[in-house]
Amino acid sequence: MCMGISSSKEKTELMICSVGGAPQPILYSLKTIQPENVIFYCSTSTVENVNEFIRECPFIVKHSVIETDNWEDIDENLHLLYKKLPEHIKRRNVEWKDIIVDYTGGTKTMGAALVLSTVDKGVKYAYVSGNERSKEGVGIVVDGTEKILLKTNPWNSIAYEQRKQISNIFNLGRYDEAIQLAKTIHNNLTDASHWKAIFKELAVIFEGYQDWDKFRHKQARESLRKGLSKLTPYRFVEDSIDSFLNKVEGNFEVLELNNSKKTFEKSTFILHDLIANAIRRGKQEQKYDDAVARLYRSIELIAQNQLLSKYEIYTGKCSAEQIPEAIREEYTKKYLDEESNLLRFGLHASYQLLYHLDDEVGKLYVSRKEEISKRLTIRNNSILAHGLIPVTEKGFTELLEITLSLCQIDENDLIRFPRIDL
Repeated sequence: MCMGISSSKEKTELMICSVGGAPQPILYSLKTIQPENVIFYCSTSTVENVNEFIRECPFIVKHSVIETDNWEDIDENLHLLYKKLPEHIKRRNVEWKDIIVDYTGGTKTMGAALVLSTVDKGVKYAYVSGNERSKEGVGIVVDGTEKILLKTNPWNSIAYEQRKQISNIFNLGRYDEAIQLAKTIHNNLTDASHWKAIFKELAVIFEGYQDWDKFRHKQARESLRKGLSKLTPYRFVEDSIDSFLNKVEGNFEVLELNNSKKTFEKSTFILHDLIANAIRRGKQEQKYDDAVARLYRSIELIAQNQLLSKYEIYTGKCSAEQIPEAIREEYTKKYLDEESNLLRFGLHASYQLLYHLDDEVGKLYVSRKEEISKRLTIRNNSILAHGLIPVTEKGFTELLEITLSLCQIDENDLIRFPRIDL
């Protein structure tokens, strides 16, 4: 939206002006807006104009200059502004939203660089136009006919592209990046945009999934509860928001249900969540070493859960009397902790015990023991375990199949984080 400068009553803390060979348009802009702080962006051939601006504009209390010696190179000018502008603005303790950028002066390259380097900051833009131009209407603005066009924060329009970007980032499981981008967009949008409130609460929901991805279920539940509550009034702004929130509500209900469950049921939830987490590591992020480490722990937890729930056997504190007589002597010899006089044993021994208890999970493990041992060797040789060999996609996929088989669950029945398409 363009408007005359007189219609804006907001305080202008700082102006940034690109300076060209014709000083009059910049003088007109400065005298109309009357900022106390100005950053002049000049070429080596126009920096001398700054003295005239200061002389003609006594209301300017502080000013500084960013000078370019290559005013036709877009890359070099962008690099210069990306580096220098934050330094100058930090010294003045001014927020970006209180800045007006006037890109009237200078070369087209300088103007483009100034806009590109500030477009994601939430600034306003000013441009000096006029009712008359020289050279039969195609030249510069004729002195005395100037008018300022003030553009409100263009981020309201640009956020459309950012919505696609944030969707891609979240869907890839890069939750920290999604949170930071949502907060940046929120800060840059004007209060009049409903998307400002939406991005604020999306950041909260993203924080919930970040916590969940780190197994911090209590924090995840609270963030999802808060985000869902605040986003409800906006769910029908677009179908994509309503669709996303429906899926978030489903996930939230899973966390709520788990919170009220007994210890064993919670352990089963954690097992399923761990497998789902491994799938995200492998299929979303291609972090196969991370994924396989989680699958190994899942296979171990399957046996531990089965022993505890069906036979009240805890693999970290098991009495010899709980072991079937056929293997009691062997287990006592191998796994007895003399200090506690209890048995402690790991993955393979847990499944062997299940087998001798005539358990179906133990039987399945033993029937595929050679294959499983081979797949687990891939994990043991990985960088995150005891070796130096990175896990391949094939290795991850094969161990995932074994894990799902032992867990007796279909991959489609596991917890799925929602996708978002803003």
